[in-house]
Amino acid sequence: MGTGDYICVTVHGGAPWGFSLREGEGDAYRRLQVYQVEGGGHASLAGICEGDEVVSLNGESCGELSLPKAYALIDASVDCLQLLVKR
Repeated sequence: MGTGDYICVTVHGGAPWGFSLREGEGDAYRRLQVYQVEGGGHASLAGICEGDEVVSLNGESCGELSLPKAYALIDASVDCLQLLVKR
């Protein structure tokens, strides 16, 4: 896969999901980026990678989403979490 590929990833198993987000730096728009993935955790097993940009969470665009609101969406997910990421 080359830079700029979009990948839909479904994480199963429920919280804790096994990854952390941060707001990206240096962009004109706010972007959410995976910065930590727990080895052997749900996210790791589903294929989430450090550095992935989260484009949407459960179908909701992350373009204007704040970090606290993104975590609220993640916390509202029970058994399954769907992410569209840019790698």
